[in-house]
Amino acid sequence: MNYKIGEKVTFMSEAGYAVIQSFKDANTVIIQDETGFNRDYPISELVKIQSENYAGGGYADKDNIEYEAEIKHTIKEQRLDFDTTDKQQVWEIDLHMHEIVEDDSAYDGGAKLRKQVREFKAFYKNARKNHIRKIIAIHGVGEGILKNEIRTYLDTQEFLEYYDADYREYGKGATAVELQYK
Repeated sequence: MNYKIGEKVTFMSEAGYAVIQSFKDANTVIIQDETGFNRDYPISELVKIQSENYAGGGYADKDNIEYEAEIKHTIKEQRLDFDTTDKQQVWEIDLHMHEIVEDDSAYDGGAKLRKQVREFKAFYKNARKNHIRKIIAIHGVGEGILKNEIRTYLDTQEFLEYYDADYREYGKGATAVELQYK
């Protein structure tokens, strides 16, 4: 991917953002991170930020347009640990690319991640709108980038608690979110 001096970028393996200051060599740039420090960084670990609305720590939706999830989610009925009365709906979403799009060959790594994050945000907002009390996001294990992006987004939301989903059912690749309402 071609980068230019002054472009905003985010990292594939850590939270935050930076601005490209200069090119050290063909594989390394000098960036200024959000804290104002300059450091060398491998070009292969950077992703362009496509929106000026980026606030750091995650991907902004382009132009703040409401994004409608294209992905199907599963609805289960189960008795929630925190509610012993009736069974409640639990929504589950699988964020693996092959579940989101039929052919992901047109997506590079950064575009895949942005698509997955947009799908999760739309899913989350839809669950809130429908007063769902628990959702499960299946993000896989991998390098943990998608999991980190999801949890960074959840940290900006109110009235919820999240944790690793049941290991027996999902392994280490899912996050459970309990939503609370006033």
